[in-house]
Amino acid sequence: MYSDRSETSADSRILDGFTIADLDIHSFHKYRNRFTSFRPDHPWLEGDDQGLLTRLGGWRQGRADEGAGLTVAGLLMFGREETLREGLPSVPCGLS
Repeated sequence: MYSDRSETSADSRILDGFTIADLDIHSFHKYRNRFTSFRPDHPWLEGDDQGLLTRLGGWRQGRADEGAGLTVAGLLMFGREETLREGLPSVPCGLS
């Protein structure tokens, strides 16, 4: 039904209490370096890590009182395994 529709997609939902510190920053930097090697002049690379993460959909400013924060997409792309288990327990990860 139309009334059940959300203004945001499931992967753009801001996760309460999660920050950039919950990401595997090494993995993020590997991604950034690979992106840079393929598209060195891309405008998304001009800013800092949070700027790139925002452009990728991994961080966003919410509406009204929602605040800013890490999104489900950000956690799925670059989250540490233990953080994924905590924030998205229904998502299988690792070999256990």
